Amino acid sequence: ARSETFIPWAWGINGCASVLSAILATLLAMHIGFSGVVMIAVVLYLVAPALLANRLTIRTMIPFRS
Repeated sequence: ARSETFIPWAWGINGCASVLSAILATLLAMHIGFSGVVMIAVVLYLVAPALLANRLTIRTMIPFRS
């Protein structure tokens, strides 16, 4: 993080996402089954690094100003 004030926000967002994802995974498992939830998780875990790599590439092209 480039700013110390961002760290508490990041922890808060992580905590909120963890709670919501647990609830969503449970509801999805009831409707589409555990295998469906695992397949969705696999797709999301494969897509996330690609999106992060794209964002890091764009960020390295923009000069940082302090």
